[in-house]
Amino acid sequence: MFGKDRQRQRDLFESERNFRLLVEGVADYALYMLDPTGIVTSWNVGGQRIKGYAPEEILGEHFSRFYTEADRANGKPARALSIAREQGRYEEEGWRVRKDGTFFWASVIIDPITEDGTLVGFAKITRDITERREAQLKLEKMQKQLAQSQKLDALGQLTGGVAHDFNNLLMVISGSIHLLRKGVGDNAKMQRAVTAIETASKRGAALTHQLLSFARRQSVNPQVIDLRERIAAVRDVLDTGVGSAVDLQFEIEPDVWPVLVDVTEFETALVNLAINARDAMSGAGVITVSARNSPFAEGQHEGDYVAISIKDAGSGIAPDLLDKIFDPFFTTKPIGKGTGLGLSISYGIVKSHGGSIDVDCGTDGCGSRFTHGQRDI
Repeated sequence: MFGKDRQRQRDLFESERNFRLLVEGVADYALYMLDPTGIVTSWNVGGQRIKGYAPEEILGEHFSRFYTEADRANGKPARALSIAREQGRYEEEGWRVRKDGTFFWASVIIDPITEDGTLVGFAKITRDITERREAQLKLEKMQKQLAQSQKLDALGQLTGGVAHDFNNLLMVISGSIHLLRKGVGDNAKMQRAVTAIETASKRGAALTHQLLSFARRQSVNPQVIDLRERIAAVRDVLDTGVGSAVDLQFEIEPDVWPVLVDVTEFETALVNLAINARDAMSGAGVITVSARNSPFAEGQHEGDYVAISIKDAGSGIAPDLLDKIFDPFFTTKPIGKGTGLGLSISYGIVKSHGGSIDVDCGTDGCGSRFTHGQRDI
């Protein structure tokens, strides 16, 4: 009888020992125990690898030290234990802090441990999933960029078709104006009506040109230009466009590469972006135009490009509007203050040159950047 009890005790001891060795040897997970108040009572090699604490440094310390300062101030550690105790488990993903002060994105599970119905502590599992989160965020960004590109391409095709049809109608109208003018003779009232038709026709032609600029996939007359010289040449136009209340600053690298562009379209995009930056600041502030060499490797844009940035000191763009800013006719300006074509035209011009255009917004304003060029010019 005693022999069986001793064997059972040895088996239990061996089982506990093996389990302890298993837990202590797991390197990919921080597996440790907490007492009912959150004090760390056990520690494994995974905890040391992920969080940087040796057992003698963390045993007897409160687990809240793994949380960010903001989370501690908000009572998150205590709330996590409370949820685990009341609901039987606590799970979340969030930022945690290592011994050296660096942050990592953690997957956390806390389970309560009870004995005869009494809470005796918690089992806590933490895994560093920073790389997985970054990969997921990158995938989501790429999917968002693809969806945006597909949407704009579809809009471009639709806009191009409508613009061509509209242009054909305008040609008929404009071609008939001189006949109308002859037919009405000296009738002043009719002459004024014909002049109004002619003015409207010209406005329609200008609008059609803008729509075709957005839809176009081929540049009209690409040529190699010295970027510093071209920006210097268009400086007076930019100064006039943004107005005297705007401080226009230029930061052009001295060794910036030449680029292959249609000069007229390049200047149009530059002016459109500058005026958009001015409007973002309600007509006054600092606009910085910069250009730098930018080797770029992402999908079809792999190669050497020149990054041209136009940054304003405005309040930025609301996140829910970022996906719409390049859409034709989309504008946040009051009625009569803009057509909503400036950014869409800039997008079409940049894309027709095989480049990309991105928008970065921060608390200090919003910068609009388009990047284009060609390798080995």
